[in-house]
Amino acid sequence: MGQPDVMGTGVRAKPPQREVRRRPQSTATRDLIVRTTERAILDLGIARITTRKLADLAAVSEATIFKYWPTKEDLILDALQRRNAPDAAVLDEISGTADSVEAGLRRITSTAVRYYEGIMGPLIAAMADVSILPHHREWLLREAPVAALSAATNSYLSGERRRGRVRDDIDPSTVADMLLGASLRHVVGRMFRGDLPSTRSDNAFSRKLADALALMIASPPE
Repeated sequence: MGQPDVMGTGVRAKPPQREVRRRPQSTATRDLIVRTTERAILDLGIARITTRKLADLAAVSEATIFKYWPTKEDLILDALQRRNAPDAAVLDEISGTADSVEAGLRRITSTAVRYYEGIMGPLIAAMADVSILPHHREWLLREAPVAALSAATNSYLSGERRRGRVRDDIDPSTVADMLLGASLRHVVGRMFRGDLPSTRSDNAFSRKLADALALMIASPPE
């Protein structure tokens, strides 16, 4: 059957066109692949990772992986960089106010230990792969994720100094370096010894370090 005449003009009406909706890029699928890659870096090591293995682990096709990343190395770098970059919640937790200097320093130390615990495994894996390390090192130097932790700690300490709870002669950046450096050493030492992460051990370390620093920097009671 032909199309109906339009108002007797002899022009046949065109059939209505179905609207074609473009499917938005699936951020959920991309996140799944990145999280799978993060886990594979820890479990397998970078050298043993293949796109076929990642596709199997994430239950996606290799074509889906290459839809988002042109090479396996690009995907691995994406996973490493996401793991190394502290998110806004971490930085807010560090720079926020606290009931006391001791409480604030304990919170910062605990947060820093959790952050370092999360990044050290992938970072060590990257250091062992000569094809990945130069690119990841370039990103670390450019983005300086640890500098963001230092800046947030510096911001907290500067605020405490303005409030009069930290002595005026204290340099916040030096104290931030001491706290973050000790936190990193705590995590690296535990990994070197082969000890499993322990909330009880981390809490004890955070308390001891924070209280020692507080004795050094806190303003004397009036």
